[in-house]
Amino acid sequence: MKKFIKTMVAGAFLYTGLWRLLFMVRSLLSGSQPAFILMYHRVVPHGPSASDQRWLEFRSLPGIVVSPDMFQRQIAWLAEHFSVISLESLVDHIGNKEALRRPSVVITFDDGWRDNYEYALPVLRHASTPATIFLSTGFVGTTRIFWPERLLHLFECGDRAKLSLSDLPQELMSANLATHLKASAVANAHARQRQLDECIRILKSASPQSRDRLIEALSRQLLPDGAPPLSERVVLDWNEIDLMRTKHITFGSHGVHHELFTEISDEDLTRELKESAETIVARLHPELLMLAYPNGNYNDTVRKRALEAGYTCAVTVERGVASSSADSMALPRINIHEDVGRGLTGKFSPALFAWHINRAIL
Repeated sequence: MKKFIKTMVAGAFLYTGLWRLLFMVRSLLSGSQPAFILMYHRVVPHGPSASDQRWLEFRSLPGIVVSPDMFQRQIAWLAEHFSVISLESLVDHIGNKEALRRPSVVITFDDGWRDNYEYALPVLRHASTPATIFLSTGFVGTTRIFWPERLLHLFECGDRAKLSLSDLPQELMSANLATHLKASAVANAHARQRQLDECIRILKSASPQSRDRLIEALSRQLLPDGAPPLSERVVLDWNEIDLMRTKHITFGSHGVHHELFTEISDEDLTRELKESAETIVARLHPELLMLAYPNGNYNDTVRKRALEAGYTCAVTVERGVASSSADSMALPRINIHEDVGRGLTGKFSPALFAWHINRAIL
């Protein structure tokens, strides 16, 4: 019933033209049309992985995943109703205090997943749509796995019956974390995702060293002896990045190791920002040096260090609308995943998708 009511409200919002009226009112008040920066992560197909695509076995939580078909429908709808502009263009408008003449949208991706090349790029090329991908440069061209996906993989593919909480490093083993780990070992697939989501949330505030020790210990417990290491990439390599650059795709920094900038030492923070910037400048020669704060974590110190490292702009995960008066080092974004555009029938709902985006203006 809740979903039905939301769909009805969203339909009224879209098909009565109320959202266009909101744009007109905002334009009259601010002197500029709104710009929405959308945050994608992964574009991957549903169902079992193809036998020759083992890298797709490394799944992410639903909150950062959209299917290729849903992505195609979302991009087509955006191209019809907005001016799809590059992040560089938006930053130029902000720097010049220049008003946007049409409601605009910017497409961004975090992390630099290989599926951005395999599944997102064909859609973006077909629509002639620019986008920016923020790379964790230490992962590019390697078989490294982001630690949340590694944790998910252990509980999806490992022997959960072998979990022994007492044999895990205890430095992080709060009662809360222990409860969610134990529940993850016995829950069904849907409930297990919720439990592991809580585990990931807790571990985000841990030191990288303590977190990695815990995951290594879990790996020794849950994976069979002699389990082969992953031999395929789940992230982009530099050849794919070079090809994408010829198709209106630009690249920015997401740090080196995807560590949360507010949870590491000032020395490590400076290294993450400078090394990733140097790699991107040396390899890609970008028009602007752009940054996405991992997990959106930033504060005054992080902002200062980013400016010192030469970054021109930075995006957050704070929901909102960009304007010509926006802080270019704290640009808001709207997270997009499969469910934000899925209607009652399971197919793409323009009304729900429009509602998800445009309520940022309310």
